Amino acid sequence: PRGSDEWQGVDCPEGGLIVNVGDLMERWTNKRWTSTPHRVRLPQGQGEASRGRLSIAWFQNLNYDAEISSLELVPDEEPLYESITQGQLFWEREGPQRPGRRTDADG
Repeated sequence: PRGSDEWQGVDCPEGGLIVNVGDLMERWTNKRWTSTPHRVRLPQGQGEASRGRLSIAWFQNLNYDAEISSLELVPDEEPLYESITQGQLFWEREGPQRPGRRTDADG
């Protein structure tokens, strides 16, 4: 879970696909699909049995001035997020005040 140092085990059924969604999808789905940290490791004790596993990172950003609003997936459901632009979302997540972010002063 976001904000935690714990790893979450995920079992994938034969022929299945696991998708790790980001902040943009969380906003669009009104948090029906939640954003998680993007990290993957080989399951313990799997060794050679996991060689068929494939992990691909793909990140999508909209135009800087594109408006992001929750989709109305359920009629009359109140949005959990206010509308925001892609640029605002970027700076909210990646801006210079983000905790743990390196600055020029850090060397």
